Amino acid sequence: MPGAKIRYGKAEPWKDNVATLGRTKRSRDPATSKKRQTKSDGRPPDTINELLLKAPKKKKAESLSKLSPSYPWSNNSCWLDTSLQVLFMAVNRLPGDYASLNTLWTTDSPFQSLFNGLLQRRDDESNGTSTSAKLRSQRNLFRKTLKDNRIVKTLCHFDSLFVWFTDLISREAKATSNYRGIAAFDTLIVEIHLCTGTDEIGGPHREISQTPRVSRIHQAGSHDHERLNGSLTAFLENLFSLDRDTEPATMCWRNRDNKPFCNGKRKDYRDLLISAPIFLGIEIANECFTSQDKSLDPLVWDIPGDFVLESSDKEEGLAYELFALAFTNGTHFIAHYFSLDNSAIYTYDGMRNGGVPTIESITEEDLMFGPNIRLPTGYAVYEAFYSLRGGLGAQEAFYKSRLDIISTKFNLHFSTRSLDNLPTISYSGKDLLLMDQADRFWLSSSEGSRQSYNEYVSKTHSTAPLIRHHSPESEEETRPANRPRSLSTAVVNPRKSHPIPVANTQKSHPPSVISCRCGLVGNPLEVDDPILYGPLIQCDECGEMQHIACQRDGRAYDLSKKEKFVCDTCDLSHLRIPRKIKARTGSNKPLAKRLRAGRGALARIGDFWYPVRLIERSDSCWRVQWWRGNIFEPGVLETPGAASEVNHGSLVDSLWMDRGARRKIRLGKWNHAHAESRFEDRFDDPLSMQYTQEVHEVLLPSKAILCTLFEGKIEDLQDTPIPALEWLRAQKKPIHSTLVPFVGGLSVNERLQITNWFERNISLDPKLRMNWMGLLPLAHAYTVYLAARLRRTVAQEDTMNDSDLLTKAWEAVHCGAGALDSVLRVDMERECIERLEEEMFENSKEAGIAGHYQWGLDAGHHQEDWNPYSNLRPDWNHEDREGNDEELQVGTKYIVFKDGSAEDDGQPATENPRPKPRPRPKPKAKPKPIPKRTREDDETSDIIPPKKKIK
Repeated sequence: MPGAKIRYGKAEPWKDNVATLGRTKRSRDPATSKKRQTKSDGRPPDTINELLLKAPKKKKAESLSKLSPSYPWSNNSCWLDTSLQVLFMAVNRLPGDYASLNTLWTTDSPFQSLFNGLLQRRDDESNGTSTSAKLRSQRNLFRKTLKDNRIVKTLCHFDSLFVWFTDLISREAKATSNYRGIAAFDTLIVEIHLCTGTDEIGGPHREISQTPRVSRIHQAGSHDHERLNGSLTAFLENLFSLDRDTEPATMCWRNRDNKPFCNGKRKDYRDLLISAPIFLGIEIANECFTSQDKSLDPLVWDIPGDFVLESSDKEEGLAYELFALAFTNGTHFIAHYFSLDNSAIYTYDGMRNGGVPTIESITEEDLMFGPNIRLPTGYAVYEAFYSLRGGLGAQEAFYKSRLDIISTKFNLHFSTRSLDNLPTISYSGKDLLLMDQADRFWLSSSEGSRQSYNEYVSKTHSTAPLIRHHSPESEEETRPANRPRSLSTAVVNPRKSHPIPVANTQKSHPPSVISCRCGLVGNPLEVDDPILYGPLIQCDECGEMQHIACQRDGRAYDLSKKEKFVCDTCDLSHLRIPRKIKARTGSNKPLAKRLRAGRGALARIGDFWYPVRLIERSDSCWRVQWWRGNIFEPGVLETPGAASEVNHGSLVDSLWMDRGARRKIRLGKWNHAHAESRFEDRFDDPLSMQYTQEVHEVLLPSKAILCTLFEGKIEDLQDTPIPALEWLRAQKKPIHSTLVPFVGGLSVNERLQITNWFERNISLDPKLRMNWMGLLPLAHAYTVYLAARLRRTVAQEDTMNDSDLLTKAWEAVHCGAGALDSVLRVDMERECIERLEEEMFENSKEAGIAGHYQWGLDAGHHQEDWNPYSNLRPDWNHEDREGNDEELQVGTKYIVFKDGSAEDDGQPATENPRPKPRPRPKPKAKPKPIPKRTREDDETSDIIPPKKKIK
C-alpha cells in the first residue's frame, strides 16, 4: 500500500540526529563539543561579567551624506580651509549684513570674489546642491587670486589663520573711497598724550592722533595670561574699557634722537576704543609648538561663551557670541563651531572624511568654552571667534555712543559720526590752539608715526616761536668744539704714491683743490676738516683731491704704490652692474682687512651696536662718523652725525654669511637709510636740521647786517664789506632776485644748520623763504661762517682784518666748482649705511642661513624691543630661499624684553625666551604623497612640469 511503513519500531539513530541536530554525529555539534572542552578544576564558574553593567550603546555618528560638505585638504591648504569655514559660519549668522557689505566692494576686489563664494555656498546648502568638488574648485580659484595679488607666494604656501584676510583688508582700505565695508572688520582706537610742559616752552600742551588708529589683530599673549590669570573675559573687558589710568612716558614727545626739547611730565591715554568689529578674532598665545622646550603644556584660558558690555544712560551696550574655535598642533589647523541654533557642535578637519564636518556628542561646555576645554589630542587653542549680536546696526549705535562719551570727556571733535568715512579728530577746547606743523622742528621727515598727530598749545604762548625761549641745542652736531686729535691732523694727507701735481691747464680749478663726491669744494687749507672727513687722495687722471672715506666700498683705502686711483668723474665704470656683496665685503678675509675707510660698520655702545661710517684708522682705534639716524639710549654721550673714536674691539662689519657672530649681536635702534630723506630733499625744509651752538655763536654778531639784507635795505650798508653783493653788482644783475649758486667750502650739514639758523632768527616766517633762500642774504651768511673758520686758521699770524677774511672766505665759497649745479654731490652717509644694511638684512640664497633673521637670537632683544626687519627695502628679499623653524630658535641666554623696562639687570631669562617679532614661522607641512592631477587642478593651479629622471 502506498505510504505504509516498511519497517517496525524506531528509525535508525543517525536519522534522528539529522532531524534534531542537522548532522549525523552528535560529537560534531559545536555547542556540545565546546562544553566538553571546558574542563572543571573544582572551582566555581567565573560570573564576574554577569555582575558588571552592560556598556551603553554608542550613538552612531550622523551619516556623512546628511552633513553639508566643506573644503577638502590639498597642498597645505588647512590654513585657508579653516579660515574659510569660520568665515562661512560668520556669514551664516549675519547673512543680510554680509550681503549688504558685498555691494560695497569694487568689481575687481578679491573681497568681491570671496564673499560671492561664501554667499553662493549658503544658497547651495539650502538647495542641497553643495558638493566638495565645487568647494574645492572655489577654494583653489581664490587661492590663485591670493597669489596673483601677492598675498601668498605660491599655491602650496603655508600660512597662519586670517593673516591673508587682514592683508586683504589693508589693501582694500587703500583702494576704496567708501570706508563702511572696511569698518565692519576694523577696531578704531584713539590716543591722547598730555604733558605738563614748562614756562620756557609755554606751559601744558597735548598731542592727539589726527585720525583713529586701526587695529585688526588682537592677541592674548603669555604676559596677558599671567596678568589676567588666564581669563579671556578680563582681556575683552580691558580691550573695551574707557576707564583707563594714564600711562607715564619717559619723556615728552618733543624730542629728536632722545634729546628732549621739553622737560615736562608726560602721561598718555592709550587704546581708547571707539568702534568694534562685527567679526572679532582673539589669537591665543601658545609657545608649546614653537619653543625648544617640547615639554611645555598649552596655556589654559577660561574662554567665555559670550561677552556682554551692558548698556547705560551714556553708552550703548553690545554683545558678542562665541561661534567657533580654531586649533593647531603646529603643522595643521582644525576648528570646532556651533550650529546656527547652538544645539550642536561640529568638528571640521579638512584631512578627514573628505573635508565633511562631523557632529560631536560632548557637551558644549567641554568643547567650546569654559576653563577646562577638552582639547583634541595634540592640539591647542589658536584663536577664538565671536560674532556681534545685531551686526552692522549694533556696530553703528555703539560707535555713536562712544563718540559722545569721548568727545565730552576729552574735548574732542570728530569730523563725522558715520562709519562711511574714517573721521578726523581735533581738539574742541578753548584753552589750547592747534600748533603749526611747520613749527614742530623736532619731527624728522622720515618719522611718519609722529607726523600723524596734531599738537595743541596754550593760547598765551602760541605766538612765540619755541626756539627763542632757550639756548640753541644741537640735534646733529657734526663739528664738536673740543675734538681729541689723536689721529692724523694734517689738513692734507695724500698718499705718498700720489704726489700733488702742478697746475693742469685743462681744468678750471687751481692745482690740488678739493672737489669731492661729498660736495666739499675749495682749497684744502681753507675748507677741509680732516677730523670729520679724514685724509685726502689725489686722482691720477684729473689731479683733484677727494676724501678716502667718501669713496664707494672703501675702494681708495690702503692702496699700494703701484695701484692707481681714478675718481668717479673720470671713471664711469661704477655705473655698470655693481659687484656682488660677497666680493665687495671680502668675507673670506679677517675682520681687520674687511674694515676699510669709506665702508659701513657696527660700533658698540654698551649692550647695543649702531651703524657708523669708517673714516680713518690708527693703531688702537678707528675714527668713525655715527649715522645721523641713530637713536641712542638716554645717557649716551655720542651724537648722531658726529665723529668720534672707537676701539678696534668694538667694531664689526656686516658679518656677511657669519651666522654665529650675528646671533651674538644686539642691535641698537636707528632709522633705516633708505627711509631717510636725501640731503637735496632736506634743503626744501630749513627746519630739517637744528643749528648748533657753534653756528649760533658765529652768525649772531652779524645778525643786524643779515636782517638788513633780508629787508632789502641795501643803502644802509654802504660801508659794510659784503663780497656777495659786490659780485652781484659786477655781474650787473638784479640784487634782490638773482640766485647766488656758490657753496664751495661748506658741507651739507653746515649749510642745513645755517639755513635753519637764518629762518629761526632772521626770517621768522616760512612763507618768506622765497625772499632769501639761494639769494644774497643766505650767501652772506655762508661767507660769514666760512670766514670764522679761516680766522682759526690764521689766528697765529693775525694779519688779516675782518674785510680781508670776508673776501678770502668769498673766494672759497665762489671757487669754480663750488656752484650748486657743477659738482657731483652724494649723500655719503646715506649711501654708506644703505649698503651696510643691504649686507646685514639681505635674505637670499647667497646670504644663506645668516640672512634669515639671525641678528641677536643668542643674545637678546634689540634696543627698546625694536624690530630691525620692519620697513626694509623689498628688493632685499630675493625670495629664492625658504627658511625653517630651527633657524629661528633663540639661544638659552636670550634676554627677554620686559614691558619696556630693563631686562632684569642683564641676566638671561629663566622663562622661555621669545624672539623679536618677525614674519610668522612657517609650520612644517606633513609629508604627503604626490596627488594625481585632475582636470580641476589643471584649471585652477599652476602647471608644474614633471621632474626629469636622471639616468
